[in-house]
Amino acid sequence: NGVTVVYFAPPVVSIIVPSSGPAAGQSIITVVGDKYLNASGLSCKFGDDSGPAEFVSPSLITCRSPYSRRGSVALEVSNNGVDYTSSDHLFLFYDDMVIDKVAPTAGPSHSGGTL
Repeated sequence: NGVTVVYFAPPVVSIIVPSSGPAAGQSIITVVGDKYLNASGLSCKFGDDSGPAEFVSPSLITCRSPYSRRGSVALEVSNNGVDYTSSDHLFLFYDDMVIDKVAPTAGPSHSGGTL
């Protein structure tokens, strides 16, 4: 009646690219590190919002950023959806850019004009 316990070393986050994205979310973030497992619990957490990650290799995963308010949050990774890293890598959410005006409003029909 023995119980088998399997221990896996926790994942390590080294680099996140890009380290910022729009507050509207849906940016694909590449997380470079080590000890990522191709498991159903593989996930990323942006502040308090967690979501699934896509396994690429034991040293590379991708995550989709959630909708968020403007500001910086910690981006952490988990192999089991429960135990997250504490790497202190920050992801910056920024407001979407809005184009208010384009000038000039007309130009030459051939290339080379400057807006």
